[in-house]
Amino acid sequence: AASYIPKKFLKEDVVLTLKRILSLTDAHRQHFQALKCMARSEFHFILGNDPAYILPIINYLDEIIKMLKLCDATERLRIGVALQEACLNAIYHGNLEVSSDLRQEDESTYHRMVQMRRTQPPYQGRQVTIDVNATPNEVSYVIRDQGPGFDPSVLPDPSEPQNLEKIGGRGILLIRMFMDLVH
Repeated sequence: AASYIPKKFLKEDVVLTLKRILSLTDAHRQHFQALKCMARSEFHFILGNDPAYILPIINYLDEIIKMLKLCDATERLRIGVALQEACLNAIYHGNLEVSSDLRQEDESTYHRMVQMRRTQPPYQGRQVTIDVNATPNEVSYVIRDQGPGFDPSVLPDPSEPQNLEKIGGRGILLIRMFMDLVH
């Protein structure tokens, strides 16, 4: 269904409604035609430290991949999970500098620390940026935070038996599994 016309207004509204629907369909077709000519498209998003913005941006980026027909729905879901993990890591562990170890000890303390740091300098002013470069053949993502950084080689292996039961620590693993290249 694309519209609704009550029976009593059918005669007066049917032509206008059909024209509107055809116009939208034509615009959609033209959009795909324009994509055939696209050489490159770039997007730059700036987030604060509020994870509520992550999913709308990921959904928007998913639509771009879908329109470009670069991969199937399963692969797009994996890309979305990897992007979400990268953004959450950038906010919580990068900008807010809240350790995953705290989450293992007491999850409520972890979340209180996150909320507190979102309102305190220097953490509150930090931003996460998402840079996207899309071509007809590939999409690349660069996610940056303004925290002090970390050495990924010192992270515990999340697939080790002693780490499988932990609450967190699998974000980097998921990102590496679902993306072609991560650095």
